[in-house]
Amino acid sequence: MMYPDGRTRAAGDITEMAAHGTTRGSGVVLRPPLVAHLIRHAGMAFVHEWIRHEDNAWVGVVAVPLTMTATGLLDQWWSWPVLLIEAAVATRSERWSWVLSLELSYVGTAWAFVGANALGTWPALVVPIGVVWTAFPATLAVAVAHHRHQGVLGGFLRPTSGLRRSPRDDAAEDARDLLPAGTA
Repeated sequence: MMYPDGRTRAAGDITEMAAHGTTRGSGVVLRPPLVAHLIRHAGMAFVHEWIRHEDNAWVGVVAVPLTMTATGLLDQWWSWPVLLIEAAVATRSERWSWVLSLELSYVGTAWAFVGANALGTWPALVVPIGVVWTAFPATLAVAVAHHRHQGVLGGFLRPTSGLRRSPRDDAAEDARDLLPAGTA
């Protein structure tokens, strides 16, 4: 094969061969990957995953706030915006759930600072401080469980009997509630 400048393949330099994906003596010519094709393929894969993504409320409302509390205690505040984006992606059907994650993180970080400060101030009173410090969140957990059982809380806090509910199911249920009695 002749190059435009008159050189043959045998006389070509190694860099020219490497650029075309060939080695000396092989007759196989590999084309370099088309960057535009790879970017398009990656973009299509991202869009496909985004469309078929299922909400994971546990990640958005429990795991992310706990992580944010831990990073807040370690003065790693720079990680909070990234974690809030993760919370928003994990609970896309609930549009403002990332605000709940932010609130839970602030409260959790403040509560952890209160407990650490109390233990540092009164080290001899570890057990009473631990009892008082855990009584408040335990009371909140009991109240939430009670309200979930009664169906008072809406959205993704509604009990689902182990089945995942989609926003479409919630919208259909809300639409049925608006219909006159006996027409559903």
